[in-house]
Amino acid sequence: MTIFFRVRGSSVAILAAAACAMSVGVQAQTPPKPSPKELAAGCIKQTKNPLECFVTTANVSLFICQLEAELAALSSKPYTCDTETVKATKPYFDPALASVAKNKAASDMLKDFYASWQSALRAMTPGQSETKREYHARVEETARKVEERGNRLLLER
Repeated sequence: MTIFFRVRGSSVAILAAAACAMSVGVQAQTPPKPSPKELAAGCIKQTKNPLECFVTTANVSLFICQLEAELAALSSKPYTCDTETVKATKPYFDPALASVAKNKAASDMLKDFYASWQSALRAMTPGQSETKREYHARVEETARKVEERGNRLLLER
């Protein structure tokens, strides 16, 4: 089995190794993943920019959840990445919002980004009648739109 995905972010090595192992017949398991809390905490420590860290963490976690949704579809495990990730990332939304509080346009864009990101997480599971190609096209388009909103937000601040 081969898992196809678009590479986003710098935390892809773990996921690529897991996908590679699966493609050569290793038993399907959920790959080890950094939590959104670990991603955001490490980012804030390095950049001291809560907005940039929230957007980066959201984009990377979207990619991680895409892989988890595909793995869940192959196993009997339920897909819970969406609810777990939203809960774990919520504490980083408030500092990001505070960092753009004086810029109404950026504040509104951050809220839009957050809402579209949550919707994208919920839409990660493959549809029952969806082909692989249709699934990947839909997920890639959704992820692209979320990433684009994040990029515009970072430019607006």
